[in-house]
Amino acid sequence: MSDEKWLLIKRDLYERPDRCGYTGIRDCAGRYSKEVAERHMAHHGPDSAVREEDAPEFRAAAFNDLVIAHLTKQRDTAHAEARNQALEEAAALADERGAATTATAIRALIAPAGEG
Repeated sequence: MSDEKWLLIKRDLYERPDRCGYTGIRDCAGRYSKEVAERHMAHHGPDSAVREEDAPEFRAAAFNDLVIAHLTKQRDTAHAEARNQALEEAAALADERGAATTATAIRALIAPAGEG
């Protein structure tokens, strides 16, 4: 059995996990085995499934507002991760210089994962 992951396509959208609806966003799509994809293609045609690594990030039929919301979330997450990394580096530098109180104060500014 292959570990290769496939995305199923219908109406120019990806099928969601457990085939519960559709999405135009690759990150929100379900991942299926090659065997499931082959059965799907036998019924819906050769272009109705795509290997995960070959799938475009967004389908042409994706709703623009959902694409914008997804990209905004990606940007915000990247900014929060960069901010937290910079704060952690500043706290480590404060530790190196013997400023434990400053390091503790800096670490208090670090947002938990998923927040920011």
